[in-house]
This record gives sequence, structure tokens and C-alpha cells, in this order.
Amino acid sequence: MPLDATHEALVSLEDAKRMTEMGTPAGIASARFVEQRIRGYDANQPMKERGAAPVHDAVCVAYLVDPSIITTEFRHVAVETMGALTVGRTVVDTNFRGEHAPNCHFAFHADRRKFVGMLAETFARKTH
Repeated sequence: MPLDATHEALVSLEDAKRMTEMGTPAGIASARFVEQRIRGYDANQPMKERGAAPVHDAVCVAYLVDPSIITTEFRHVAVETMGALTVGRTVVDTNFRGEHAPNCHFAFHADRRKFVGMLAETFARKTH
């Protein structure tokens, strides 16, 4: 799951506010983490939308629960291990120009609305 995909599923300060307003321990804690992450991104690596940040691992976990959150395409993917310019870089044949058959479902897009909705639904649950 590349950053290009997870950067499409940004969580905003407004989303964090809604999580806090749920009043659940999970919602409040998650909002605090998200707000801290947004402050860090705004200060050091601003997204196209200020006041919002990606939560990469959460998008990956959400995909495991509901694969429709991510749009994938079957492509050939390799990890460059001996390149002159790169080592450990993931190389995706996005145009089917190589000689290798597709071997991986590669994430190209994420559904922000669906992802944030899943967070809200999960964190709104009260535990006993």
C-alpha cells in the first residue's frame, strides 16, 4: 500500500473533533493521536489540505476489514535490491511495459469518506 493511496484517505481536524464528541474512550484517544499527527504534518510535511493528515497503518488495517476502502489493480511489482540509484525501492509496472506477468494487487486509491466513516463507527462503540 503506497503513500499515494494512503494520502487520499486523510483524517481532518474536523474528523478528530467528531471523534472527541462521541465521548467514548477510543474516540477521545484516537482524536488526540490524530490531532498530534496533523500538527506534525502541518509543520513539517503539509498535505494539500491543511489541517489533515494520513494515518497509514489504520488505512491498511481498514482494508483488511473492508477491502472496498482501497482500489487495487493487478500489476507486476518488484523490489529493487541491486540498483545503481535505488536499493529497496518498490517498482510497479503501471503500463504493462515489462516482460513480467502481474503478481500483486497494488493499491492506487483510497476512499476517504468510507475510511473515516469506519473510524467513526468503530470508535463510537461503547465498551463495558
